[in-house]
Amino acid sequence: TISAGGTVLGEALWKALHKGNNNNNQSSVEMYLNIITSTCPLEVVAATTPPSGVDEALWQHESMRHYISGLNKLVVHLAEICTPQTCPKMTATSEWLFLCACHKTPHECPAVDYAFHTLDGAATVLHSSKFFSERKEPPATLFANMIRRLYRIFAHAWHHHNTAFMEFEEKTKLCDR
Repeated sequence: TISAGGTVLGEALWKALHKGNNNNNQSSVEMYLNIITSTCPLEVVAATTPPSGVDEALWQHESMRHYISGLNKLVVHLAEICTPQTCPKMTATSEWLFLCACHKTPHECPAVDYAFHTLDGAATVLHSSKFFSERKEPPATLFANMIRRLYRIFAHAWHHHNTAFMEFEEKTKLCDR
């Protein structure tokens, strides 16, 4: 359990949502994250710091699910300019080519396909009882590998579609989170 952390805004919202009820359930954390990021998107600390008493594993799991949802919105935001024709490979700079790991053998994909494959793969893992059950903790490397692949989407957007990326980031602070 995380005993410290939160912000004045986050703690106040958390108390208002729970009024003494059990605060370690998935729907409570999901609701909290939805409210914070939709009503106060620039409150990065409130969106990334768990309220007092929230189980750390639950917070990480729900934060990842919420993060993937936001990243899906970024990919949709880029859809008109990041196409298989404009970005036939998933690159960040001329030095970095990323292979899509969502196939039996990793291979090149257009950037938009890479993004959707990676997001779908991450969502599938987060909903898997194989990795997430009440009886066991997920492997320590699971989130690290997932984040590494997901951040490649930010790298591509930053280097190839900077104006659209910055427009999205100013409104959501998703990368800051």
